[in-house]
Amino acid sequence: LEQRYPCDPDYPRAPGTNAPSGLGALAASLMAIECAKLLDGRDEEVLFGRELLIDLLHHRHYVTATRRNPDCRLGDHAAWPLAPLPHPPDRSTLRDILPAGSAGSSGRRLAVCGRAFASKLRCTACDAEENRIVLLRPQPGGGAGACPHCGSERIAAGIDLLPEIPVAEIPEDWWTSSLDRLGIVPGDLIRVTSESENSRTWVAGEHR
Repeated sequence: LEQRYPCDPDYPRAPGTNAPSGLGALAASLMAIECAKLLDGRDEEVLFGRELLIDLLHHRHYVTATRRNPDCRLGDHAAWPLAPLPHPPDRSTLRDILPAGSAGSSGRRLAVCGRAFASKLRCTACDAEENRIVLLRPQPGGGAGACPHCGSERIAAGIDLLPEIPVAEIPEDWWTSSLDRLGIVPGDLIRVTSESENSRTWVAGEHR
C-alpha cells in the first residue's frame, strides 16, 4: 500500500488502472482551471472547503461542502511560513538551512514535502541490498538510481520508507554535499520541525 504505481509506459511494474484516459484528462483540466483562478486572484471562485463530484454516466455533478473537524489529530492546519533558499540547490548545503549543522540538533526532524527517504535499497534484478539513507527521486517510480553491481533500477520496500529523518541522524557527508547531489530539485519544499519551535519550510529553487 505504501508503494506508488504511476501510469507510465516506461515503468513496466506499474499495473493498469483500467480507467478511461479521459477521466484523468478531465480531472487534470479541472485542477488546472482551479489553479488558474488562484493565479488570477479570483479566490472567491475557488472551491475552498468544497468538493466537486462528477457523475459522467448520468451527466450530473455535485458540489459538496466540507467542514473542519475540531478533533482532527493533524494540528491546526496553519499555513506554512515559506522562506526562499538563499542560493540554487547546486550551490546550497544543509548548513544553509540548519546553520548549527549536526550540533544542537536534538529533536529536530528534516522532511522534503511529498518525497520519501529510504533506509534500505534493493536491486530489482540481482536483489543486492544496501543499508543507507537516501532521498528517493521525484520521477515516476521514485527509484534510487542504478545498482552498482548490475546497473538495474533499485527500489525501497514500503517498510523502509521514511517521511522524515532526525537531524541528529543525518549522514555526515550530507552536510558538505550540495542539495542537488542529495536529490533535492527546484520546487521542493524542505521542512524542519521540532517540538520546541515552529516548523519552517524552505523553498528549494532558483535564487530570489
